[in-house]
Amino acid sequence: LWAVNGPLQPGWAARAGTPAALLARAQAAAGSAGATGGSAAGSAQAAAPVALPKLPFRSPVSGTVRSSHADSGTSSVTLAGTGANAGTDPVAFEIVIDGVPAGDDGGGLAMTGSSVSFGPSAQPRLYTGQVTRLNGGAIRASVRDASGTALSLEFDLSLSGSALSGTLSAGAA
Repeated sequence: LWAVNGPLQPGWAARAGTPAALLARAQAAAGSAGATGGSAAGSAQAAAPVALPKLPFRSPVSGTVRSSHADSGTSSVTLAGTGANAGTDPVAFEIVIDGVPAGDDGGGLAMTGSSVSFGPSAQPRLYTGQVTRLNGGAIRASVRDASGTALSLEFDLSLSGSALSGTLSAGAA
């Protein structure tokens, strides 16, 4: 009787204190299981947990660099990449830095705005936020998930043409 009136009732997980981010992932998994026809195999794949490596962690990263320029004289640089250590789930990130050219030599941007997304590769926009410090390839960002859990990200990146490589350190904010 307890199970029928408790855990088997709709909304039980939220009332029991399950974090909002986990509830959102479960709803998304249920939606994709329905979209695949609800097969047992599709449901099992959709319900697979999506998790970051245990915090704090440090990972080598690689990816791409894209630049765009507007007629107004502003520019945007997008750094997108992935990383993983042996035995951990891969992570993905995207850093967009908006600004004005910092000099005539094309040596970077004076940042006027930014956005950062980060998460497991299966859910790369789980955490979103902004760059809090920019010094060449040394980038610090603060990101949060839907439940308010905050992370601090530190990138040490080398850029070469349209490629990037380096390290990412992530920890609780």
